Amino acid sequence: FRLQKSLGEMAAVEVLRRLAFDRSDTITVLRLLLLLRDLIGRSAPQWLPPMALAITIDLAGSISHFGTAGCLLELFERLALPVHEKWFYLMRAAEDLNCARGRAFSLLGKITPAEKRTQTASAVLEMCGRVVEGRREACEIFSEFHYAPAASQVLEWMEEDRAVIMVACGFLVRVEHRPAVQRLRSLLERSNVAPDYIAMAGCLATWQDHEAVPVILSKLAICDKVYADQVARVLLRFGAEVVPQIQKIQQQNSGYKAEQIQKALDGF
Repeated sequence: FRLQKSLGEMAAVEVLRRLAFDRSDTITVLRLLLLLRDLIGRSAPQWLPPMALAITIDLAGSISHFGTAGCLLELFERLALPVHEKWFYLMRAAEDLNCARGRAFSLLGKITPAEKRTQTASAVLEMCGRVVEGRREACEIFSEFHYAPAASQVLEWMEEDRAVIMVACGFLVRVEHRPAVQRLRSLLERSNVAPDYIAMAGCLATWQDHEAVPVILSKLAICDKVYADQVARVLLRFGAEVVPQIQKIQQQNSGYKAEQIQKALDGF
């Protein structure tokens, strides 16, 4: 506020000048980006955003601090520039920002022009082949952009990183990747994390993979009481034929878990 009051439009120019010539350490860059982020907004003169872009365009490759990278992306999001310019720069930045690639992908999902969606998804898939960071956000892009060619690779990620499982299941259903059934069933059988196996079970229920029913029943038998309702509801998506098997498991339990199973049955 004091900078704007004393220097007006030239406040941002002075910060940009320092940013161009003083990148001696992470904290200096972060402080300058924080100032610049708040000096540049929709009310900035038209000549300022392109100048800011020209000076910050090569910063991404030298940033290794998550907070600084996040500030750069916030600054970029505020720049009043045509969406194609933003997209082009962000594609470059996402390649370099290893420490905040997921955040860059999330922003890409918001600003990518419709005609660039396939190109963006393809590039994101290639980037994720080299770095684990950002795979969950990449799955969100694949789902939003309906990018079916990523399905096989996403299945590989599900084996390696449970953080992607829930969003990956939504993606696989959206692109109707039914070849995933057998592998997904195997993953479901090995999973001991309730939110994960509920997501995978829901995916298999959508495709009516009846071979998965015994596996899901086994999860109902061992799951914590707080998840019993959700697991039972997934099973009921296979039809009335599973009701006696669910009731059998219910009889083997008491208290809150049995009540939760009954809640699912009552809603069937």
